Amino acid sequence: MVFLVQTMLYMAVVLYAPALSLSAVTNVSIWTSVISVGAVCMFYCTLGGMKAVLWTDLFQAMLMFIGIFAIVIKGFSDIGFSEVFRIGYEEDRIAVPTLSPSLTERYTVWNLLIQGCIYSLMTFGANQIQIQRLLTLKNISRSRMALYLSIPLNVLFYILACVAGLVIYAHFYKCDPLTASNKPISAADQLLPFYIIKVLGGYPGLPGLCICGVFAAALSTVSSGLNSLSAVTMQDLVRPFLESRGYSEKTMAFTAKALTLFYGVLCILMTVLGTVFGNLIQAAQIIWAMCGGPVLAIFLLGMLTTRTNEKGALIGLVLGLCTTSWISFGTFASGARPKILPLSSENCQANSTLFSRISSSTLMPMLPETSTLITTSVPKINTETPYIFPLYRISYMWYATLGLLVGVTVGYI
Repeated sequence: MVFLVQTMLYMAVVLYAPALSLSAVTNVSIWTSVISVGAVCMFYCTLGGMKAVLWTDLFQAMLMFIGIFAIVIKGFSDIGFSEVFRIGYEEDRIAVPTLSPSLTERYTVWNLLIQGCIYSLMTFGANQIQIQRLLTLKNISRSRMALYLSIPLNVLFYILACVAGLVIYAHFYKCDPLTASNKPISAADQLLPFYIIKVLGGYPGLPGLCICGVFAAALSTVSSGLNSLSAVTMQDLVRPFLESRGYSEKTMAFTAKALTLFYGVLCILMTVLGTVFGNLIQAAQIIWAMCGGPVLAIFLLGMLTTRTNEKGALIGLVLGLCTTSWISFGTFASGARPKILPLSSENCQANSTLFSRISSSTLMPMLPETSTLITTSVPKINTETPYIFPLYRISYMWYATLGLLVGVTVGYI
């Protein structure tokens, strides 16, 4: 059940992200995009099953790499390789993680290393979405090889994503779309598609290819999630019931497809949750960590100890979930937000046609606090700092670790 809730929440945020991107550059509404992407995923997951998911994941990964390479190469060509990094460094967009032991600091060497290890264990060792992919291979040797080959590709993609962020920042340096007077976009999550249309719009087909890369990332996650949800529900909940009543395999196959459709519709309906969160990437990480840490604790207790029993493991899981959920939702409700780095639009007057390609009327308004967090030069400073409970100031990078520690400790005792 924990996996079902985690995956549904995660997919809701993932499905909302490309819809927000498309609405930033077209007249297509967010909900039209959400329904379209969800329907496509439901269609090929229901008819093609796991084989269709794997093949579409391959082509979607290719689109993601092509899109991000195009953004980076075009940025270096227009701005210059050294200039991109110079602007990023001088404006504090390239920050070396500190060795600070503080749990409230957003990124440190410690939380990056520890969270990185725990996230990898959660994803590749205790999550149905990845495990089912590895199980499609012929033997364990090929599964290991697939994992080894994924490491450099994952590292490369993360590096390219960071560099793409620097390129976009350097392009809009001193003329930030979020702080411009005509404000062509309403949220930071719309910066990427806005940049794609503005900079790559002169190359026929290339903007569409890059936007396809954004949608490919969502399609890959949602399709794998739907297949996993259907498989887990079928094997753990439905199949035992049907077998006890003598139903045929044909009936079970039909039921599995029906479950895929059910979860697809439910995912589309839950996408409304995406409008509640601020930073969508951070929201996805929090959801993954909130449930993943306690679930990983159960796996570790089962593999590394002989003392833990079923009752202790269940109590550890519940308390771990309660801890991470309490901190996550408490942080959101308290209004605790990370420090916003200064943004400026002081040079926008020198180029009044900068944002002429995209009409602001096509943008869906989102997150009303965005306009209050950022000004035309520096963020507004609230002279009266409200009291925030200490646990709500902890960096979101520690959520999975806390859930894991609580789950393991309680389950072992």
